[in-house]
Amino acid sequence: MEGWIGGRNDSKEAARRALTRFSNQVRQMSATAIAAGLERISHKWGWFLVLGILQMVLGVLALGDTVAVTVVSVIFLGWLLILSAILHVVHWFRGRERSFFLDLLSFILDLVVGIIFLTNPAAGAVTLTLVLAGFLVVGGLMRIFASFSFDIPHRVWAILSGVVAALLGILLWIH
Repeated sequence: MEGWIGGRNDSKEAARRALTRFSNQVRQMSATAIAAGLERISHKWGWFLVLGILQMVLGVLALGDTVAVTVVSVIFLGWLLILSAILHVVHWFRGRERSFFLDLLSFILDLVVGIIFLTNPAAGAVTLTLVLAGFLVVGGLMRIFASFSFDIPHRVWAILSGVVAALLGILLWIH
């Protein structure tokens, strides 16, 4: 029995070392990609400043009538879903893929949800809010369980983040 427990600890340690190596490689690749991307766009910083200011102004204006902004957002999402359904049909005729069932399922789902969002934006807004609440609760709980399951640095912050996400999801669901 002791050998089995010792082997389990050894495999846990090997998995921990592999995860640490992988996360370090991802960090290095991410830092390199971010630096290259920033260098390419650094000469256009003025446009990004104007875009940021414009988004802040539009956000403040949107706070003035949140109901109208919500309805417009749901209608916009409905049109995007219908466009996605049309593109699924185009993909059927142009592609020779074997994923016909998944394409058909995606087409039906996109089309039905898009039509529902266009015909009843209020129900669409409630549905999107409840889906977001579900994602927050599940994501928060998964973050909490993962924090207890793995030995990660600054575990308290990950747990706190999970608790805040789960509580926000519960508050959205209740409200």
